[in-house]
Amino acid sequence: MPDIVIRRFASADADQVTALFAAYTDETFGAPSRMTRDVLVRDGQGRYFNTILAVDRADSAIGFAAWRETYDLHNAVAGSEIPDLFVAKSRRGHGVSLRLVAAVARATLERGGTFVKGEVLQDDRRRLRLARRMTVGFTGEHVYLSGEGLRQLAGLANSDIKTIARNLPTPDASRRP
Repeated sequence: MPDIVIRRFASADADQVTALFAAYTDETFGAPSRMTRDVLVRDGQGRYFNTILAVDRADSAIGFAAWRETYDLHNAVAGSEIPDLFVAKSRRGHGVSLRLVAAVARATLERGGTFVKGEVLQDDRRRLRLARRMTVGFTGEHVYLSGEGLRQLAGLANSDIKTIARNLPTPDASRRP
């Protein structure tokens, strides 16, 4: 068996992948992961996203790419988005992340998609240089309206513009469930 194998996630992998998600959110966001075993099994096998794993010789998960189908309205084509990708620190520097992206690219082509997009954090110069070697980028910022903020704005849907403008949710409202 090769040193590292890239394969689809299976329910039996859930505990290991949940632990990887915890390491990922701790390292990237300094926060605990909300991904549980049950959520991963329920949602991560195609319901809301797909998961591809990198495993070692012992079939232990060392990395993952979470991806989902998306659509580019500007160009009228289907593709995939990788919102989260992580490789355990001890296994970095050996092309595991590139192999995970390649597997998502293959799955995208198999589904008739024509692109893969993802986000690269600006403060990671090494990954940013690597991404720029093979991709095109567009300046932008990911923003989220969620939780209490989402409910507040949704409640204003039938209001006049002045009422909406006076009652816009604050950024903190989107941090509250």
